[in-house]
Amino acid sequence: MRKMFTLISMLALASMILAACGGAAPAATQAPSAATEAPAATQAPAATEAPATTGGPKSADPTTLTLADSAISIDTLDPALAYDTASGEIIQNTYETLVFYDGEATDKFVPVLAESWDTSADGTTWTFHIRKGVKFHNGDELTPTDVAYSFQRGLLQGGTASPQWLLSEPFFGVGNDDISVLVDPNGGLYDDREGLAAADPATLKSACEKVTGAIVADDAAGTVTMTLAQAWGPFLPTIAQTWAAAMDKKWVIENKGWDGSCDTWQNFYAMQSADDPFSAIENGTGPFKLESLKQDEEVVLVRNDDYWQAPAQLARVVEKAVPEAGTRFAMMQTGDADWARVQVEDRGQFDELVGERCEFDVAANAYKPCEVVDD
Repeated sequence: MRKMFTLISMLALASMILAACGGAAPAATQAPSAATEAPAATQAPAATEAPATTGGPKSADPTTLTLADSAISIDTLDPALAYDTASGEIIQNTYETLVFYDGEATDKFVPVLAESWDTSADGTTWTFHIRKGVKFHNGDELTPTDVAYSFQRGLLQGGTASPQWLLSEPFFGVGNDDISVLVDPNGGLYDDREGLAAADPATLKSACEKVTGAIVADDAAGTVTMTLAQAWGPFLPTIAQTWAAAMDKKWVIENKGWDGSCDTWQNFYAMQSADDPFSAIENGTGPFKLESLKQDEEVVLVRNDDYWQAPAQLARVVEKAVPEAGTRFAMMQTGDADWARVQVEDRGQFDELVGERCEFDVAANAYKPCEVVDD
Protein backbone atom coordinates (compact mmCIF):
# COMPACT_ATOMS: atom_id res chain seq x y z
CA MET A 1 0.00 0.00 0.00
CA ARG A 2 1.34 3.43 -0.88
CA LYS A 3 2.39 5.59 1.98
CA MET A 4 -0.05 8.42 2.72
CA PHE A 5 1.51 11.69 3.68
CA THR A 6 0.04 14.56 5.66
CA LEU A 7 -0.73 17.65 3.61
CA ILE A 8 1.49 20.64 4.26
CA SER A 9 -0.70 23.15 6.08
CA MET A 10 -0.13 26.77 6.92
CA LEU A 11 3.52 26.66 7.95
CA ALA A 12 4.80 28.54 10.97
CA LEU A 13 7.92 29.84 9.26
CA ALA A 14 5.99 30.83 6.15
CA SER A 15 3.48 32.78 8.23
CA MET A 16 6.25 34.62 10.04
CA ILE A 17 8.03 35.55 6.84
CA LEU A 18 4.97 36.47 4.81
CA ALA A 19 3.59 38.59 7.64
CA ALA A 20 6.70 40.71 7.18
CA CYS A 21 5.93 41.41 3.52
CA GLY A 22 5.15 44.99 2.70
CA GLY A 23 2.20 43.93 0.53
CA ALA A 24 -0.45 41.52 1.64
CA ALA A 25 -2.01 38.89 -0.57
CA PRO A 26 -4.64 40.21 -2.97
CA ALA A 27 -8.14 40.60 -1.60
CA ALA A 28 -10.07 37.38 -1.23
CA THR A 29 -12.18 36.02 -4.01
CA GLN A 30 -13.83 32.65 -3.92
CA ALA A 31 -14.11 30.46 -6.96
CA PRO A 32 -17.25 31.63 -8.77
CA SER A 33 -20.28 29.47 -9.14
CA ALA A 34 -20.75 27.62 -12.40
CA ALA A 35 -20.80 29.82 -15.51
CA THR A 36 -20.14 32.95 -13.44
CA GLU A 37 -17.13 35.09 -14.18
CA ALA A 38 -14.74 35.52 -11.26
CA PRO A 39 -14.40 39.10 -10.01
CA ALA A 40 -11.22 40.98 -10.77
CA ALA A 41 -8.61 40.85 -8.04
CA THR A 42 -7.91 43.87 -5.89
CA GLN A 43 -5.02 44.51 -3.57
CA ALA A 44 -5.54 44.34 0.17
CA PRO A 45 -3.99 46.98 2.43
CA ALA A 46 -0.36 46.48 3.27
CA ALA A 47 0.25 44.27 6.27
CA THR A 48 0.62 46.20 9.50
CA GLU A 49 4.14 46.33 10.86
CA ALA A 50 4.80 44.69 14.18
CA PRO A 51 4.61 47.34 16.88
CA ALA A 52 7.78 48.33 18.67
CA THR A 53 8.34 46.48 21.91
CA THR A 54 9.78 47.83 25.13
CA GLY A 55 10.63 44.68 27.06
CA GLY A 56 12.74 41.61 26.45
CA PRO A 57 15.85 41.18 24.27
CA LYS A 58 16.28 43.31 21.17
CA SER A 59 17.13 41.94 17.75
CA ALA A 60 20.76 42.32 16.76
CA ASP A 61 19.61 43.22 13.23
CA PRO A 62 15.94 44.24 12.75
CA THR A 63 16.24 43.81 8.96
CA THR A 64 17.09 40.12 9.33
CA LEU A 65 14.89 37.41 10.81
CA THR A 66 17.18 34.83 12.39
CA LEU A 67 15.74 31.47 13.35
CA ALA A 68 17.61 29.06 15.61
CA ASP A 69 16.25 25.61 14.87
CA SER A 70 17.30 22.34 16.43
CA ALA A 71 17.99 20.84 12.98
CA ILE A 72 17.64 21.63 9.28
CA SER A 73 16.96 18.92 6.74
CA ILE A 74 15.73 20.09 3.34
CA ASP A 75 14.77 17.17 1.11
CA THR A 76 14.25 19.03 -2.17
CA LEU A 77 13.32 22.47 -3.48
CA ASP A 78 11.58 21.00 -6.53
CA PRO A 79 7.90 21.92 -6.00
CA ALA A 80 6.77 18.89 -8.02
CA LEU A 81 8.60 16.51 -5.69
CA ALA A 82 8.75 18.16 -2.25
CA TYR A 83 6.46 16.51 0.28
CA ASP A 84 8.02 17.44 3.62
CA THR A 85 7.42 20.46 5.83
CA ALA A 86 11.03 21.69 5.91
CA SER A 87 11.21 21.85 2.11
CA GLY A 88 7.71 23.31 1.92
CA GLU A 89 8.65 26.19 4.21
CA ILE A 90 11.32 27.34 1.75
CA ILE A 91 9.24 26.69 -1.37
CA GLN A 92 6.25 28.55 0.04
CA ASN A 93 8.33 31.71 0.36
CA THR A 94 10.25 31.47 -2.93
CA TYR A 95 7.62 30.04 -5.31
CA GLU A 96 3.93 30.86 -5.71
CA THR A 97 0.73 29.08 -6.70
CA LEU A 98 -2.30 30.21 -8.67
CA VAL A 99 -4.37 30.62 -5.51
CA PHE A 100 -3.80 30.49 -1.78
CA TYR A 101 -5.86 30.15 1.38
CA ASP A 102 -7.66 33.24 2.63
CA GLY A 103 -6.13 33.57 6.08
CA GLU A 104 -7.18 30.74 8.36
CA ALA A 105 -10.15 29.72 6.18
CA THR A 106 -9.90 26.33 4.51
CA ASP A 107 -12.77 26.95 2.08
CA LYS A 108 -11.96 30.45 0.85
CA PHE A 109 -9.12 31.43 -1.47
CA VAL A 110 -7.31 34.52 -2.67
CA PRO A 111 -5.85 34.93 -6.16
CA VAL A 112 -2.07 34.91 -6.39
CA LEU A 113 -0.61 34.13 -9.83
CA ALA A 114 -4.15 33.79 -11.15
CA GLU A 115 -6.03 37.09 -11.06
CA SER A 116 -9.33 35.24 -11.29
CA TRP A 117 -10.84 31.95 -12.44
CA ASP A 118 -14.01 30.55 -14.03
CA THR A 119 -15.60 27.13 -13.74
CA SER A 120 -17.92 25.29 -16.10
CA ALA A 121 -21.46 24.34 -15.09
CA ASP A 122 -20.46 20.74 -14.44
CA GLY A 123 -17.34 21.68 -12.48
CA THR A 124 -14.91 19.87 -14.77
CA THR A 125 -13.36 22.83 -16.62
CA TRP A 126 -11.36 25.51 -14.84
CA THR A 127 -9.99 28.57 -16.63
CA PHE A 128 -7.39 30.62 -14.79
CA HIS A 129 -6.59 34.18 -15.88
CA ILE A 130 -2.85 34.56 -15.29
CA ARG A 131 -1.51 37.73 -13.73
CA LYS A 132 0.60 39.92 -16.03
CA GLY A 133 3.89 41.55 -15.11
CA VAL A 134 5.06 38.84 -12.71
CA LYS A 135 8.74 37.94 -13.00
CA PHE A 136 10.75 34.96 -11.89
CA HIS A 137 13.84 35.62 -9.80
CA ASN A 138 16.08 35.40 -12.88
CA GLY A 139 14.07 38.14 -14.62
CA ASP A 140 12.02 35.94 -16.96
CA GLU A 141 8.36 36.95 -17.17
CA LEU A 142 5.71 34.48 -16.06
CA THR A 143 3.48 33.25 -18.89
CA PRO A 144 0.47 30.93 -19.07
CA THR A 145 2.79 28.45 -20.83
CA ASP A 146 4.98 28.35 -17.70
CA VAL A 147 1.96 27.58 -15.54
CA ALA A 148 0.62 24.84 -17.81
CA TYR A 149 4.08 23.32 -18.17
CA SER A 150 4.54 23.24 -14.39
CA PHE A 151 1.34 21.22 -13.90
CA GLN A 152 2.18 18.94 -16.83
CA ARG A 153 5.70 18.36 -15.58
CA GLY A 154 4.51 17.50 -12.10
CA LEU A 155 1.96 14.95 -13.28
CA LEU A 156 4.39 13.34 -15.72
CA GLN A 157 7.20 13.25 -13.16
CA GLY A 158 4.84 11.47 -10.77
CA GLY A 159 6.19 8.67 -8.60
CA THR A 160 5.09 7.55 -5.15
CA ALA A 161 7.69 9.70 -3.36
CA SER A 162 5.95 12.84 -4.60
CA PRO A 163 2.61 14.50 -3.80
CA GLN A 164 1.47 14.31 -7.42
CA TRP A 165 -1.12 11.60 -6.67
CA LEU A 166 -3.21 14.42 -5.20
CA LEU A 167 -3.49 15.87 -8.72
CA SER A 168 -3.47 12.61 -10.66
CA GLU A 169 -6.95 11.50 -9.64
CA PRO A 170 -8.64 14.82 -10.52
CA PHE A 171 -7.09 14.71 -14.00
CA PHE A 172 -6.96 10.94 -14.68
CA GLY A 173 -9.99 9.67 -12.77
CA VAL A 174 -10.57 8.04 -9.39
CA GLY A 175 -8.15 5.19 -8.80
CA ASN A 176 -5.58 6.50 -11.29
CA ASP A 177 -3.12 7.90 -8.78
CA ASP A 178 0.02 7.99 -10.91
CA ILE A 179 0.90 8.62 -14.54
CA SER A 180 2.33 5.10 -14.79
CA VAL A 181 -1.17 3.65 -14.38
CA LEU A 182 -2.08 5.19 -17.74
CA VAL A 183 0.66 3.04 -19.27
CA ASP A 184 0.07 -0.10 -17.19
CA PRO A 185 -3.45 -0.18 -15.66
CA ASN A 186 -2.37 -3.13 -13.49
CA GLY A 187 0.03 -0.87 -11.58
CA GLY A 188 3.16 -2.78 -12.43
CA LEU A 189 5.24 0.29 -13.27
CA TYR A 190 5.07 2.33 -10.07
CA ASP A 191 8.46 4.04 -9.58
CA ASP A 192 9.99 1.89 -12.36
CA ARG A 193 11.55 4.39 -14.76
CA GLU A 194 13.44 1.73 -16.67
CA GLY A 195 10.34 -0.41 -17.09
CA LEU A 196 8.31 2.62 -18.14
CA ALA A 197 10.90 3.60 -20.75
CA ALA A 198 10.64 0.10 -22.22
CA ALA A 199 6.87 0.37 -22.69
CA ASP A 200 5.21 0.78 -26.07
CA PRO A 201 6.19 4.23 -27.45
CA ALA A 202 2.68 4.87 -28.70
CA THR A 203 1.23 4.19 -25.25
CA LEU A 204 3.79 6.46 -23.63
CA LYS A 205 2.99 9.26 -26.02
CA SER A 206 -0.74 8.78 -25.54
CA ALA A 207 -0.36 9.08 -21.75
CA CYS A 208 1.61 12.29 -22.13
CA GLU A 209 -0.86 13.76 -24.60
CA LYS A 210 -3.67 13.09 -22.15
CA VAL A 211 -1.85 15.34 -19.71
CA THR A 212 -0.97 18.09 -22.18
CA GLY A 213 -4.49 17.98 -23.62
CA ALA A 214 -6.04 18.45 -20.19
CA ILE A 215 -3.87 21.46 -19.27
CA VAL A 216 -3.72 24.01 -22.07
CA ALA A 217 -2.12 27.47 -22.12
CA ASP A 218 -3.26 30.36 -24.28
CA ASP A 219 -0.59 33.04 -24.02
CA ALA A 220 -2.52 35.45 -26.25
CA ALA A 221 -5.61 35.24 -24.04
CA GLY A 222 -3.54 35.04 -20.86
CA THR A 223 -5.27 31.90 -19.65
CA VAL A 224 -4.65 28.31 -18.61
CA THR A 225 -7.58 25.91 -19.00
CA MET A 226 -7.66 22.66 -17.03
CA THR A 227 -10.12 19.89 -17.83
CA LEU A 228 -10.69 17.35 -15.04
CA ALA A 229 -11.84 13.76 -15.43
CA GLN A 230 -14.73 14.57 -13.08
CA ALA A 231 -15.83 17.38 -10.82
CA TRP A 232 -13.42 17.54 -7.88
CA GLY A 233 -14.51 19.33 -4.73
CA PRO A 234 -11.06 19.85 -3.18
CA PHE A 235 -9.42 21.03 -6.41
CA LEU A 236 -8.68 24.59 -5.21
CA PRO A 237 -7.30 23.45 -1.82
CA THR A 238 -5.08 21.00 -3.68
CA ILE A 239 -3.58 23.53 -6.09
CA ALA A 240 -3.08 26.04 -3.28
CA GLN A 241 -0.26 23.83 -2.01
CA THR A 242 3.42 24.05 -2.92
CA TRP A 243 3.36 21.12 -5.36
CA ALA A 244 1.27 23.28 -7.71
CA ALA A 245 3.77 26.16 -7.78
CA ALA A 246 4.69 27.76 -11.10
CA MET A 247 8.17 27.17 -12.52
CA ASP A 248 9.98 28.87 -15.38
CA LYS A 249 9.85 26.45 -18.32
CA LYS A 250 12.88 27.93 -20.05
CA TRP A 251 14.94 27.80 -16.85
CA VAL A 252 13.88 24.23 -16.05
CA ILE A 253 14.95 23.05 -19.50
CA GLU A 254 18.25 24.95 -19.26
CA ASN A 255 18.94 23.13 -15.99
CA LYS A 256 18.36 19.68 -17.51
CA GLY A 257 14.69 19.31 -16.62
CA TRP A 258 11.96 17.90 -18.88
CA ASP A 259 12.08 19.55 -22.31
CA GLY A 260 8.30 19.58 -22.75
CA SER A 261 8.26 16.85 -25.39
CA CYS A 262 5.93 13.86 -25.19
CA ASP A 263 8.80 11.78 -26.62
CA THR A 264 11.01 12.25 -23.54
CA TRP A 265 8.83 12.54 -20.43
CA GLN A 266 9.46 8.94 -19.32
CA ASN A 267 13.13 9.79 -18.75
CA PHE A 268 12.10 12.06 -15.85
CA TYR A 269 9.53 9.79 -14.24
CA ALA A 270 9.73 9.01 -10.48
CA MET A 271 12.50 11.52 -9.83
CA GLN A 272 14.25 11.16 -6.48
CA SER A 273 15.57 14.15 -4.54
CA ALA A 274 19.21 12.99 -4.79
CA ASP A 275 18.98 12.97 -8.59
CA ASP A 276 16.71 15.98 -9.02
CA PRO A 277 18.59 18.97 -10.51
CA PHE A 278 16.19 21.32 -8.69
CA SER A 279 16.71 19.99 -5.18
CA ALA A 280 19.22 22.69 -4.23
CA ILE A 281 18.33 25.60 -6.53
CA GLU A 282 15.22 27.70 -7.08
CA ASN A 283 13.79 30.28 -9.46
CA GLY A 284 10.33 31.22 -8.29
CA THR A 285 8.21 34.35 -8.27
CA GLY A 286 7.90 34.66 -4.49
CA PRO A 287 8.86 37.47 -2.09
CA PHE A 288 12.18 35.81 -1.16
CA LYS A 289 15.04 34.28 -3.13
CA LEU A 290 17.37 31.50 -2.07
CA GLU A 291 20.84 32.92 -1.39
CA SER A 292 22.43 29.78 -0.01
CA LEU A 293 21.63 26.31 1.26
CA LYS A 294 24.06 24.35 3.40
CA GLN A 295 22.37 21.06 4.13
CA ASP A 296 22.06 20.37 7.88
CA GLU A 297 23.63 23.77 8.65
CA GLU A 298 21.97 26.90 7.30
CA VAL A 299 19.42 28.31 4.84
CA VAL A 300 19.56 31.98 3.80
CA LEU A 301 16.77 33.78 1.94
CA VAL A 302 17.06 37.34 0.65
CA ARG A 303 14.35 39.80 -0.29
CA ASN A 304 13.10 39.84 -3.87
CA ASP A 305 13.17 43.57 -4.59
CA ASP A 306 11.33 43.03 -7.88
CA TYR A 307 8.42 41.19 -6.27
CA TRP A 308 5.14 41.92 -8.08
CA GLN A 309 3.60 42.96 -4.79
CA ALA A 310 5.42 45.39 -2.49
CA PRO A 311 8.84 44.02 -1.48
CA ALA A 312 9.09 42.41 1.94
CA GLN A 313 10.04 44.58 4.89
CA LEU A 314 12.67 42.02 5.89
CA ALA A 315 15.92 42.04 3.93
CA ARG A 316 16.99 38.52 4.89
CA VAL A 317 15.83 35.39 6.62
CA VAL A 318 18.49 33.12 8.12
CA GLU A 319 17.66 29.71 9.55
CA LYS A 320 20.47 28.05 11.46
CA ALA A 321 20.77 24.53 12.81
CA VAL A 322 21.56 24.89 16.50
CA PRO A 323 21.29 21.45 18.16
CA GLU A 324 22.01 22.59 21.73
CA ALA A 325 19.07 24.14 23.59
CA GLY A 326 21.46 26.15 25.76
CA THR A 327 23.01 27.76 22.70
CA ARG A 328 19.59 28.62 21.30
CA PHE A 329 18.70 30.21 24.65
CA ALA A 330 21.90 32.26 24.65
CA MET A 331 21.21 33.46 21.11
CA MET A 332 17.77 34.63 22.19
CA GLN A 333 19.26 36.40 25.21
CA THR A 334 21.74 38.37 23.10
CA GLY A 335 19.33 39.07 20.23
CA ASP A 336 21.34 36.92 17.83
CA ALA A 337 18.18 34.90 17.22
CA ASP A 338 14.64 36.26 16.81
CA TRP A 339 12.95 32.85 17.00
CA ALA A 340 14.05 29.57 18.52
CA ARG A 341 12.67 26.07 18.65
CA VAL A 342 11.90 25.27 22.27
CA GLN A 343 11.32 21.82 23.70
CA VAL A 344 8.58 21.43 26.28
CA GLU A 345 11.05 20.94 29.11
CA ASP A 346 12.79 24.25 28.26
CA ARG A 347 9.72 26.48 28.01
CA GLY A 348 10.04 27.88 31.51
CA GLN A 349 13.55 29.12 30.83
CA PHE A 350 12.60 30.78 27.56
CA ASP A 351 9.47 32.37 29.06
CA GLU A 352 11.76 34.55 31.14
CA LEU A 353 12.84 36.35 27.96
CA VAL A 354 9.35 37.55 27.09
CA GLY A 355 8.88 41.28 27.74
CA GLU A 356 5.74 41.92 25.68
CA ARG A 357 3.33 39.72 23.84
CA CYS A 358 2.23 41.09 20.44
CA GLU A 359 -0.23 38.89 18.57
CA PHE A 360 -1.23 39.28 14.94
CA ASP A 361 -4.96 39.24 14.13
CA VAL A 362 -5.23 37.44 10.76
CA ALA A 363 -8.86 38.46 10.20
CA ALA A 364 -8.13 42.15 10.81
CA ASN A 365 -4.73 42.04 9.06
CA ALA A 366 -3.27 43.97 11.98
CA TYR A 367 -1.54 43.46 15.31
CA LYS A 368 -3.53 43.51 18.53
CA PRO A 369 -2.33 45.94 21.21
CA CYS A 370 0.79 44.57 22.85
CA GLU A 371 0.51 43.32 26.41
CA VAL A 372 3.35 43.66 28.88
CA VAL A 373 4.28 40.34 30.41
CA ASP A 374 4.86 40.60 34.16
CA ASP A 375 8.13 39.24 35.53
